[in-house]
Formats: sequence, C-alpha cells, structure tokens
Amino acid sequence: MPRRPSSPRLLLHLLAGASQPIFAFDIDRQLFFVNEATTGWLNVHAETLLGTTAVYDSAAVGQTMSPLQRLAPPLEVWAGEIAITELAEAKVQATERRTVAYFPLRDEAGELAGVIGIVLAAGQSLPLPEERPEALALHARLQEIHRDLGPRFSRAALLGDSPTMHRVREQVRLAGMSITRVLIQGGTGTGKEDVARAIHFDSPRGKEGLLIPLAGSLADAELVQSVVTSFLRSASGKHGPRASALWIQDVDRLPADAQMELVNLLKLPTIDVPIIATAVRSPVTLAQQGKFDPALAEALSPLVIRLPKLQTRLVDIPLLAQHFVEQWNATTKERQEQRSGFTSDALNELAGYEWPSELDELRQVVLAACEGAKASQITAADLPSYLRLASDAVAHPPKKVAVVDLDQELAALEKSLIEQALVQAKNNKTKAAQLLKINRARLLRRMSFFGLLPADEAEEAVIFEPLE
Repeated sequence: MPRRPSSPRLLLHLLAGASQPIFAFDIDRQLFFVNEATTGWLNVHAETLLGTTAVYDSAAVGQTMSPLQRLAPPLEVWAGEIAITELAEAKVQATERRTVAYFPLRDEAGELAGVIGIVLAAGQSLPLPEERPEALALHARLQEIHRDLGPRFSRAALLGDSPTMHRVREQVRLAGMSITRVLIQGGTGTGKEDVARAIHFDSPRGKEGLLIPLAGSLADAELVQSVVTSFLRSASGKHGPRASALWIQDVDRLPADAQMELVNLLKLPTIDVPIIATAVRSPVTLAQQGKFDPALAEALSPLVIRLPKLQTRLVDIPLLAQHFVEQWNATTKERQEQRSGFTSDALNELAGYEWPSELDELRQVVLAACEGAKASQITAADLPSYLRLASDAVAHPPKKVAVVDLDQELAALEKSLIEQALVQAKNNKTKAAQLLKINRARLLRRMSFFGLLPADEAEEAVIFEPLE
C-alpha cells in the first residue's frame, strides 16, 4: 500500500496545482511560494520571483512595473489584517480586473509569519470593505497609470487625472513624435526638467541621441556659437555619439547678445537644430514688452507646453503624494519599514496648502513624513506644522483695519442732520436752525456748502452773523 503524503506536502501539492494564482511571502517580505497559475498569469518563470522582496511601489522611476510589484500585499496585511483589493489583469485591457485576497499567516505561537495571496478567477469577486483606505485606491490607480501609459509618463511632473494634466501628456506625446522645437513653460519646481527628459529620452527619436544642455542665464554670444557648432558636429555622428536635440534651460534669461547670435544661426538654411527650451516667463510676452527677440520667441514656440501650478489642480495632490510615498518605499528595500500612504486627514491638510515651491516642496514634505511616521499610514500629525499653520492663516485671514477719513465722515453726518431738520421743519429754515441749535445764518452757510440751497437763495448764505 503506497505511503500517504504528509499534510504539509499534500497542502503544497494542492496549492501548486490550483487553477487560481496563489503565492506567499515570509515575514521578511520575500516570496517563498508561487504556483504555476501565478507564473502563467504574470508570464514569468518562478525562478525570477522566488526569494525576491516585495516592495509597496507601483513602479520604480523610469522603469516598468515588475511582476512582483503587482503582487505586493497592502501594508495592512503585515499588521495582521485581512485585505481585499483589485489588480488590473496583466494580459488584457485595463478595464478587466481581478480580485485578490490577502491573508496573514501565523505560527504556532500566534505570531505573524507571512502573508498568502489568492487571485480569484475572472468574473469572481469579494465585497470590498466599506471603509477602504484611500491609499489602496491611489496605489491601484498608480498601477493602472504605469501599466497603460508606461515609464515615459510615470514622472511626477506628468502624473495626475485633472483635465490639465491630460492635455499636458498629449502635448508631450506629440512633441516626442514630430515637433522639432518645443517650449516648456512653468514656475520653479513644476518639473520642467522632467518633462524635457520625457520628451527626449523616452521618445522614439531620443533613444540613441544625446540631449545637449545650454544654461540660458550663463550663456553669451560666444558660448551659443560654440555649443551650436559642437551640436552640429555631434549630430553628424563623426565625433562620437550623435546629438539629437539642444536643451536650452531658462531661455527667458538668455542675454540679448546670445539671443541675437542664436536667432542668426537658426536663420541659416543649412542649420536645422531641434530645440527643447524651458522658461518661467513666456518669451512671446517678453517680446511684446521689448525684452526678448521676437524672431527667436517665434522660432522657439511652435508648441508651448504650460505646466500648471499645484494650486490649480488640487485633485492631483493625493496621487502625487502616493507616488512620492512609493518612491520612498523603493529606496528602502533592505529595511522592514514601508508606508502605505496617507490618512484622509493628512490628505486634506496637503490639499489645504498653497505649495509655493510646487512639486519640489511636496516631494520633500512627503519624504520627510515617511521618515518620521510612527505607523504604515502617514497621519496629519506626521506632517510639518507649518502646513497646518499656513492652512489656518488662509482659512482665517486677519481682519482689515478700516481707514476712516474723519473730516469726510463728519461732513456726511452734518449734511444728513441738516436734511433731516429741514424735512422735520417742512423746509422752514428758521425752525430748522432752532432744531439744530444754531442760528439761521450759520444754517444757510452750511446748506450752501453742501449744495442744499436753491440758486435764488444762495446770496443770503453769505450774510455774516454779528459777533456776540
């Protein structure tokens, strides 16, 4: 009679042959079990996954989302809670999703020993918790963006679901495909440099070519001529790697002699220089003010990409904050500390701040909060106090001190009292003067001053009253 397999071996055999994807992580977040259904679903070999560490990060910067990142459990599971979430199907359209249930694994002493995940079949689902953490929804949205848009649009400067950011991404896609000159305009900290790199390095034409930088604030006519000449030599490919675009940083700060030299070079029929320029101020507007060469402003602006301020797209702040959290997770793979995202109160506080330094400031605030947080979720108490103080200042502005013109106010009051006395006295000036406890001559002078006397009575107002 054949020997029956032990219970653990039988369980592993059953799990390995299960039709739905099943996988498990140990307490160090390393994947130690994955069945064939999982590797088939992810289209990878088990050897490439086993022993690797799960990071709660939708995708590393500039990289596509790894198969293991798709399976990384929500951080609430590591606290001993059951979690149910959704993943976009790996090999079909993003609109089709699969429900994933995560369960904590405990040892004989009741201590957390790992996490097991089960992917339900297409069409099957489990009810999601009524109070689902917003961080889970943001994490899922980031996964969709990385899957649908790819690494090119995974940079913070291009993330967002606001209509403005949809337009910016379309302009970046167009610039990378066909436009030879593009101007990226936005305030300090809005990510103009990231957008320039996305247009060049992540586009088909920039795969093999170099992006030659030129700092507009430091350039003069001689440097412009030297850089353009070097660019043309490099573009031929005879002197090393080919250059495919010239990157003029802060073109709105380009001195007048450098502007003239550049526009003269671009007018030459033998020169065709693709240019990506960045600016805080519009060269076209500066040209209208006589502060920039009009011909150069026109040459640089066939396509203008305007990056919006965070203040005008508050709807994007939660997604951006989640992106920076997951970037922090990706840089701390060796440690057990990971952050799942922000509580609702913390997100409200982020949305209530004006962000004068734009994306750069939001990134620094989020990374500092990740470092100082006491739990997996970042609370409002983990954020810098100046955010709350600034929000309170905006919500409760100081009352304006009223400036009073005393002479004007007294004159208006005097005129009003005279008019009331005249009405009460039925326009009898002697009686009105008695009501005001002044003599008739003084009343006539004040009525003349305020334009209350008819023209035929105006002369009477110049009579002086006798000295007492």
